[in-house]
Amino acid sequence: MEPEFLDEFLANHSLPAEVEIERIRREWLALRPPYDLTARHLPLPIWARRPFTESGTEAWHHLTHEVPALDPVLPLCIYVHIPFCADRCEFCDCYSFRLLSHQQAHIEQYVDLLGQEIQLWSRLGTLSQRPVSTVHFGGGTPTCLGPEPFARLVQLLRNHFAAGSTTEWALESTVSELSPEMMACLDGLGFSRLHVGVQSLEDPVRSIIRRRAPARVVLERIREAVERGWIVSVDLIYGLPGQTLSGLLEDIRSLVTIGVDGFSLYELQVSDRNRRFIQRHRLEERDRRHNYLWAQVAAHYLLALGYRKTLFNHFAGVQDTNLYFTFPERGEDCLALGTIADGVFGDYHYQHVEYAAYSRQVPTGVPGLGGGLRRNAVENRMQPLVTALMAGRVPRRLVADPIIHPLSQRWQETQLLIPDPSNGDLLLTGSGSWFVGHMISELMHHVEALEQETG
Repeated sequence: MEPEFLDEFLANHSLPAEVEIERIRREWLALRPPYDLTARHLPLPIWARRPFTESGTEAWHHLTHEVPALDPVLPLCIYVHIPFCADRCEFCDCYSFRLLSHQQAHIEQYVDLLGQEIQLWSRLGTLSQRPVSTVHFGGGTPTCLGPEPFARLVQLLRNHFAAGSTTEWALESTVSELSPEMMACLDGLGFSRLHVGVQSLEDPVRSIIRRRAPARVVLERIREAVERGWIVSVDLIYGLPGQTLSGLLEDIRSLVTIGVDGFSLYELQVSDRNRRFIQRHRLEERDRRHNYLWAQVAAHYLLALGYRKTLFNHFAGVQDTNLYFTFPERGEDCLALGTIADGVFGDYHYQHVEYAAYSRQVPTGVPGLGGGLRRNAVENRMQPLVTALMAGRVPRRLVADPIIHPLSQRWQETQLLIPDPSNGDLLLTGSGSWFVGHMISELMHHVEALEQETG
């Protein structure tokens, strides 16, 4: 990569002393094709890499036969998708929407639908008896349901699955939805982990992206959650209009000071759901080399502050076990519930349909699946390495395979992976985090091509 661009960037930004500039420089200079900073993409779920092989009906038929045969003592995690938001943020590319009319009726209907789906799954063999490591609510904004419907949904899950004293109950929210009533409700329900979509604490930026609460209120609400004994993690986005690197680093400092235990760093993504926002602010013209360097600086800062990488873009403190994000490392299945949610049992992956179709299908006695597919031989063989790359740490034994060796060498030469001097494992660098989606795609294509050559 061009040293002149990096030199200009460093000359224009005053970085904290904790940030290892020379390490960033080494990673920058080591990059070369096929690793193009402007062509970066996030890791793709299996059903986005290749089409479903079975319809939703066929997937459900398959699961009704396979799930009962799985080990009844193997823990699983549960994910519940709530697609509603109080407002539809224009910058957001998630599957969510605002309920403009008949809001309470939609909420009650959706909780009823989830209740019906919960019952369908709970009847599959011993699934209802398997220990639950975590129940994670995502969206959307799960707290948009309000205290009573939300409590009813939690009770349905408790009634039908084996959540116990060690189960981590977690949810995603925004501070605008964390009223004292809602927080008291969550406390009473046994929640212990909160993931807050902060995005930015720069008030001019928050105004542009139409976040309702000012930074002062965001920090106050998060401090209250920490003081309740909750484990709190946050989302921060870089690449927003009007944002500054110094502001992003100050956001991290402020959140660390009040006790935030986990940080997820996201580049602002472009999709059909936020394209008008992107075009209005001319963000497609932004040089993604800047985004890469912002990600590097923020990541190095968090590592210097004592956080550890537990996912390619997540940095955790001592308490943040982040059980939903890390279920593949523990070899757990994931029971996903609700519209567009995707789950996995063994090597079989499935995804739900969108909201309107989900509302039509569930009352007919099926869980509203859109399709399913089984990992093929190559995907199963590479799954441990894919999981390790996503987690940010690769045991040496996973790259000892001669088939993998050429890629492993390239990844180390380009500083996407570096040796951990303490034990010889390979660590995903900041560059590796940026390119992890590319690395996984490259891995699959490489192994599939070799297997085709050898028959």
